[in-house]
Amino acid sequence: MVSGGIEEEHCTGTRRGDSRGWLIPVALVLVFWPALLGDYVGDDHRLIANNVALREHDFAAMLTQPLFGIEVGYWRPVTVLGFWLGYTLAGAFGVHLLALLAHVAATFFVQKIAGRFVAPAMARWIALVFALHPVQVESLTWCAALNDGLWSLAALGAMLAAARWRDSRGWWALLAVGSWCLLALLAKETGAVAIPLALAAAAWLPGTSGAIPRFRWWPLLTLLTMVFAAWLAARAWVLSEPLGIVLSGLGENRCDFDPARATSILHGQLVLLVWPFPLIPLRIPAPVGAVVVSLMIALGIAACAAIWRRRTSSRWLFGLVVVLLPIAPVALHHETIGLYPIADRYLYLSVAGFALLVGSLPMPGPAWLRWILLGAMAVGSFRGSFLRQDDDTLAVHSLEYLPQDPAILVMAADARLGAAFDGDPFALLRCERLYRRALARIETADEREQRKRTRATAQLGLAWCRLLRWSAADRAEKPPASEVLDAFRAAIECDPRDPAAWAGLGVASGELGRIKAARAAFEHALELEPHNAAARRGLRRLESVPK
Repeated sequence: MVSGGIEEEHCTGTRRGDSRGWLIPVALVLVFWPALLGDYVGDDHRLIANNVALREHDFAAMLTQPLFGIEVGYWRPVTVLGFWLGYTLAGAFGVHLLALLAHVAATFFVQKIAGRFVAPAMARWIALVFALHPVQVESLTWCAALNDGLWSLAALGAMLAAARWRDSRGWWALLAVGSWCLLALLAKETGAVAIPLALAAAAWLPGTSGAIPRFRWWPLLTLLTMVFAAWLAARAWVLSEPLGIVLSGLGENRCDFDPARATSILHGQLVLLVWPFPLIPLRIPAPVGAVVVSLMIALGIAACAAIWRRRTSSRWLFGLVVVLLPIAPVALHHETIGLYPIADRYLYLSVAGFALLVGSLPMPGPAWLRWILLGAMAVGSFRGSFLRQDDDTLAVHSLEYLPQDPAILVMAADARLGAAFDGDPFALLRCERLYRRALARIETADEREQRKRTRATAQLGLAWCRLLRWSAADRAEKPPASEVLDAFRAAIECDPRDPAAWAGLGVASGELGRIKAARAAFEHALELEPHNAAARRGLRRLESVPK
């Protein structure tokens, strides 16, 4: 029997309840516990470990400053507060623990959404596919990727709240929809996707009786419009951007749509849902020719399945929307995002729609075959959880797959720079070679934002190596002081807005006895980033130097 397009097993399953909810947290802990032992890697150092606002509990700065300072206009106060909470609790372990707890909560939300379509046992399986899919590794093992788990959790909450409001017409449920959507927006700009997803949930999620009730759209549309407008106005105020620039997308997060590249990105992301291997941090878009073929096959299968199972068409429509909508911002803003717009963390929420679609497919053979598939995902995720333990581990793994990529070469050099500062001559030599290899592979005419940042980071790394050689060498072997300062000026020329380069120039000037120049460089770094730890530390040291 069918009621409102939903199988009868859903209704009876809902009454019977689910007594195996403990499986979800247990499975997640068993698979992802290595992630809890990981250290800060990559952007984690800048965003968390060296973030003065977090260390000084400066909530005003956390709520009003862009995530990367003036370099990129990302305003994500909920994410920054998440960093602060995890950092305050237990450093990197605390941030990873917060990411794991958010993932557990998101998994239960997915189970509740799936439970509106299928029986409890299948809903639990769908939730575990979402939880254990290997693309989720990046969001749980990289502290900086916490924002994807947070905004996706809020979007799932908005979908459930929208369905509850439609069923009950209660104002508390409507306010819950707006609150969840606002949290999603404040966690990451991609959280704007929560608004159409909430509308999709109201349109296609079954009610408690199995049918999809009729309702008036205007209260929900009005509230969501107000939430989005309030977020835009707050963002314009915090980033000092005219509201028209925010609305048109012509600022830092500009909309620069290229159909061919967008199609390639969409294809690359969808492929990761089916085959997320090898687990590497940076991925390159697939050829456009393969894109067209893959999309035609995927759409053909989805259309045939929807026609074949007309009774559950709303399940397919909802699943496809959840798969595709979270990827759309990446395709629209690929130039702003950078050279590697295909990333596992961008698929965090899309996995929920993928799991719902896979759970709706008729699978031949006994039911335990589904659990074998789940076990294979768990093994892949468990292995991937070890790949971001620290910068060295990540660099070695990345170089194995992309040994000529400039960004990977710079990342590997940065990972060894600390050992060079500790006096390891072999680490210093390796850093110099890696930075030079990276610069040799970046065309000077390449004006893409991420390429310019990679070039600037490599130049800054070489400048530090030059300063280390000056500091360690005997007086007769010291390179000229002008070469050391010119190296830092070259890094500044690549990116004049980088406070780290100006702080480095301040350190070098101070080491060379040019106190006035050092103070000016540190002060300029603080103008660019008022909470820059290196510049603050440098100025404190200069205060003890006799004038």
